[in-house]
Amino acid sequence: NVRGWNQSGIPVKVHARTLPNNRTKTHQVWVAKNPSTVLPFVLSLRTSLKGKWYLGSACSRHMTGEPSYLMNIQPSSNGEVMFGDGVSNKVIGAGCLNLGGIPKLTDVEGSCVLTGSRSKDNCYLVDFNEKCLLSNVSEPEIWHQCLGHIGYSHLVKLANAGVVRGVPKIAVKDQPICEPCQLGKQTRTSYKSLNHIASKQILELLHMDLMGPIHVESFQGKKNIFLCVDDFSRYTWVGFLREKSDTFSAFKLLCLKVQTEKGFPIISIQSDHG
Repeated sequence: NVRGWNQSGIPVKVHARTLPNNRTKTHQVWVAKNPSTVLPFVLSLRTSLKGKWYLGSACSRHMTGEPSYLMNIQPSSNGEVMFGDGVSNKVIGAGCLNLGGIPKLTDVEGSCVLTGSRSKDNCYLVDFNEKCLLSNVSEPEIWHQCLGHIGYSHLVKLANAGVVRGVPKIAVKDQPICEPCQLGKQTRTSYKSLNHIASKQILELLHMDLMGPIHVESFQGKKNIFLCVDDFSRYTWVGFLREKSDTFSAFKLLCLKVQTEKGFPIISIQSDHG
């Protein structure tokens, strides 16, 4: 008696009997399988694709070789699984995968938001490589972009007056910063910082800037600030103006004053056209 396998891969015992003329005759008998505990699994031929997992349509348990797909993994040293070729392997752990129902996903009100379709091998495909990115843009910001990046103050007036059909009433509490608007207002790229002084004496180069109007006025009603910095000494003059149109008059008075005090002429000035 010898132990062998039939064409279906089932273990059998083969009985051999010797006949006259040195001929042998064999026949097969069924042999009881060794008692063992295994869990049935249904797999797809394409489970080896990285980042994709095919789930059987009628399985009570599924298995994967990627622990990152599962949550709340509990290590396990018991149990084995047997594959189609008769090779068995140990189960190293069990976890959960939240699918919310494979064939259909619904929202809290019960409306269907997503339906699944089976593949040709009657399985559902879970793709772990796909991503869904969601961004939330406020309504004033959307209308600001749709209307050619109009100012938010004008946008509120336009919406509340009902001038444009379809634009609802808008209330802007905190005005968001629009990056395209900031870039569009720049006349040139920013200058790189210099560690050395470009001038060789006082009043050779003056840096000027104009700021305003500011929201809080002075007691004299001035709401603009005129700033002038000497490049060599870093001495700074500050003037307060009612209107921006008063800048040139204030600059002429400043020139006469500093040239008289320092005894040097102003050679050049630098401004951002403010």
